[in-house]
Amino acid sequence: MEKKLIVIVAIPDMLILDLAGPMDAFRLAKHLIEEQDKQIKSFNYDVVIASPTDELYLGNFNGLNFSCDKKVVDIVEPIDTLIISGFSFKTPPQDYLIFQEWLQKNAYKIRRVCSVCVGAFLLAGSGLLNGKHATTHWMYCDLLKKKYPLIQVESKPIYIQQNSIYTAAGASTGIDLCLALIEEDCGKEISLSIAKILVMYLQRHGNQSQYSNFLLQPVVDSMIVKKLHFWILENLNKPITVQNLAEKAAMSLRNFNRVFTAETGITPAKYVEKVRLETAKKYLEETDHELKNIAHLVGFVSIDTMRGVFMKHYQISPAVYRIQFQKSDFNLLL
Repeated sequence: MEKKLIVIVAIPDMLILDLAGPMDAFRLAKHLIEEQDKQIKSFNYDVVIASPTDELYLGNFNGLNFSCDKKVVDIVEPIDTLIISGFSFKTPPQDYLIFQEWLQKNAYKIRRVCSVCVGAFLLAGSGLLNGKHATTHWMYCDLLKKKYPLIQVESKPIYIQQNSIYTAAGASTGIDLCLALIEEDCGKEISLSIAKILVMYLQRHGNQSQYSNFLLQPVVDSMIVKKLHFWILENLNKPITVQNLAEKAAMSLRNFNRVFTAETGITPAKYVEKVRLETAKKYLEETDHELKNIAHLVGFVSIDTMRGVFMKHYQISPAVYRIQFQKSDFNLLL
């Protein structure tokens, strides 16, 4: 049986989930493949934890010490997939120049080269992301863009594929990326089985936002905004105009627009659209309502309008969103 070598590079000072997530996903895949009839799969995974330094004994961000299997530079076997974990900026990316030089010389021989969280900075330093779309943790997207202007940095997706290069936003999104990689190799059944074993939402699409749209709004003390938010939720299935909101707030239309935008960072109309979108997502994830009923419940004038809003924000339709994110029974398979 062919072995696909999965090398997970453990960067010192990383979050343990950046390492443990991909490691658990691929080792569970290895276990599930072994449980199948040998004729179903002609390959299996060999998962190796590698150090980018001369040390095999490393520590993570939270003080957990662990031992790597090998040094990256000592690996002579063909690598199928390389996954670079995140790290703490206590140790800056330039401290890994030897590893980045190794990447420059060897990346072309590796079928898939991936990063999790700020591991993207090591890919960027090696030049592998030049001219490509990439993502990293939303807190560091601006820094990545500033330091490496040749990269098309996107802050919203949880992971991005550009040919053989994959970048994931951070921490738990490394698991989402690995589920996608495993699905490429093994099909949907094994990928979904792993998601259930890990008791997580069935695989999130790469275009899903790193954070809820509501988290884009600053925390404010304005009672007007708080009051209107709940009123919007209560009246979501009705037409809601900016004039309605201004009257409810007992303000002139012009002043209301100015104050609301200043306090939320978004116009009233866009805010209502986001409330409709977030509520529609909950219905799609948690109910079996027909799409036309959901569109009515959240106040979209038609299914086509709702589909247009989903395509604008996620590049997928409501129907595809439901397939990707609808909650399962999450029964464990072990």
